[in-house]
Amino acid sequence: MIADYYEIYVKEEIGVGCKHTASVPKEDQFIVEGRHEGIITKEEFLKAQEIFCEIGETKNVIPKTYPLYRIVKCGICGRVMSYKTYFRNGVTYRYFTCPHAKEQTGEDGCCKRYVIEDNLNEIVWSVIRQLLDMTDAFKQKLDKQNNVGRQDNLILAEKLAADIAELEQKFKDAETMKDDNLSQALSVMKKYSGADELTQEMVQELIEKVIVTDPEHVETIWKFKDEIRKFIGI
Repeated sequence: MIADYYEIYVKEEIGVGCKHTASVPKEDQFIVEGRHEGIITKEEFLKAQEIFCEIGETKNVIPKTYPLYRIVKCGICGRVMSYKTYFRNGVTYRYFTCPHAKEQTGEDGCCKRYVIEDNLNEIVWSVIRQLLDMTDAFKQKLDKQNNVGRQDNLILAEKLAADIAELEQKFKDAETMKDDNLSQALSVMKKYSGADELTQEMVQELIEKVIVTDPEHVETIWKFKDEIRKFIGI
């Protein structure tokens, strides 16, 4: 567009009749104004440049700090679901959608419905909160058991035989697990026991992936091994 008003000399021929050119140093370049008749006026051109600059400054860049960054997977194809945003009536909406769904036809295949980020965050935060609450309860029971001497266990055995047997079985099961695995799991969950909101760091340490088949069917896969989860009671 700018060439409608200016002829800018930034290259020169290497020799007469030669088709090859070389760049002209910036200090040797010169501009001839008004060489050609413009398609639009100069004022319109400058106004358009201002608009382009404003658009560039407000370009939508999706941050990589949202809580469920790259762990939301499509329940059908297994791909990482795309995280997108759109604006409507001054409101920003953020959602997840399967990138493979648009290539499919018919009713079978990946879900073409989008999943609102806030709704998915609420679901994930709910299951994490349950995990942390159950872990706190388990730790309290564990501490209580550790504070009871062996002799006291024998005295209470007649009245609390069932409870004692259950706890002792859990400890036997614990001995078969690597202490570092259980310790690490409890340490991570203890780290977030007082949390009041979902964060990316929390999700990355606790959850392997969130599988979404559709907005009504969401499955959370923990990073902890099955035996550790069963031991804690989750």
